[in-house]
Amino acid sequence: MSSIDATQWAWNLDIKATPKLTLLALSNYVNEEFICYPSLTTIAKMTGQNRRSTIRQINALQASGHLKRVERGNSHGKANLYQLSVEVVTECHHPSDKLSHQGIYISNTKVGVTECHHPSDKESPPALPEGFEEFWKAYPRKVAKPAAVRAFKAVKAEKHLQAIVVNLKTRYIATEKKFIPNPSTYLNQRRWEDELDDVPTDVFGNVIMDRGIDW
Repeated sequence: MSSIDATQWAWNLDIKATPKLTLLALSNYVNEEFICYPSLTTIAKMTGQNRRSTIRQINALQASGHLKRVERGNSHGKANLYQLSVEVVTECHHPSDKLSHQGIYISNTKVGVTECHHPSDKESPPALPEGFEEFWKAYPRKVAKPAAVRAFKAVKAEKHLQAIVVNLKTRYIATEKKFIPNPSTYLNQRRWEDELDDVPTDVFGNVIMDRGIDW
């Protein structure tokens, strides 16, 4: 599969024809670590270039980061090693996820990067306690939600949710929103346990807005 992966990677590169053809020739010889060592004569024959042009293309590909060349020192008659900077896309944790595997290899040591990119990598917000959304929907002043979540957990409000919702239906019906306490204050002080006064109305039965602060 390595040769197929390397060939597909080379085809998909947005580079000119001659360097792409050179990479395709090299891809034909790579091993599982994307290393190959065909001779310059072989590469030149496969790509229809002369030796000098082949060397120039390999130098350019090395400069652009598409391959890394490792010379074999004084080993006579041995071709250079070429490590291709292949990116392989494979299945990751989820069917919709992809693993971007960039491999530049020297001998048996991988010096590339392996990482997963998918939306689920982002940290999900902590789950809300059971019943909190119902409380939040019923509470008439929706401010400081994180503090409200902490207070909801602290007083175990889910055990009193029905009483709280019933209480909220009438408690602040005659109070302007700016005078309604923060939801965390309501919860921490267990306001749903307070004894409520009758809702004031005028002679026509209309609710009289309470402009006092409910402390």
